[in-house]
Amino acid sequence: TEEGHGMEEGHDTAEGREASRAPSASLNRKKAALDFALEGEITNPHLAAFAATPLRRALLEDARFDYWRRYSRCKKELIESWAALEQLRRCVRRLFPSSAAADADAHRTGAGLAFVELCSGRGCLSMLLAHEFPDATIHMCDADARMKLPHLTHPSMRNVTFHLEDVFRDDAEVTVRDAVAEAERTGGKCLVVGVHLCGDLARRAVELWRRSGAHALVLCPCCLPRRRRADA
Repeated sequence: TEEGHGMEEGHDTAEGREASRAPSASLNRKKAALDFALEGEITNPHLAAFAATPLRRALLEDARFDYWRRYSRCKKELIESWAALEQLRRCVRRLFPSSAAADADAHRTGAGLAFVELCSGRGCLSMLLAHEFPDATIHMCDADARMKLPHLTHPSMRNVTFHLEDVFRDDAEVTVRDAVAEAERTGGKCLVVGVHLCGDLARRAVELWRRSGAHALVLCPCCLPRRRRADA
């Protein structure tokens, strides 16, 4: 199955027509952080891959993405999230290695897949996953109640659910376990992912993956804590 299939097809649909009727952010608006990130020649391969998808237009033109578009670190998050997406694609191919119809659907649309993004922030990776795997179930988990998330009302994000949760609390573990159970009921798989998890958050992500029985973990940590004697 060709990588990126879900990102490049399936958008000329009722979903796409609904999106075209969505409130528009005029191109005469003041340039935002995302405009600057995508103008001119794009040399970063991850950002260039994103720029070639239909999602670029939605982010630049749909008013529901305005808050995200103005986020000063959107370029960095897009690059990091695309790199994580590529690793998740690899995991899906390994979890569904055959040419059977069910495996092909998982590769193409995400049918049978569940993703849990820990410490998701505004959900840059979840946004990419929703476009790449429109038939998957995607869970965003974050403890920041102040975030504005109007982009979750965009039709392309219909398979994304936000959970206001602290990953160190039990409710986050319940969310991951439930996602695993939900996927397994239909013969699917659950993948846990965390991008830019600092310190003990990275250790907690590994712990949640192990305890829940999730089928894969993609972890992009930073500022790792010192190794403790108990970890040996």
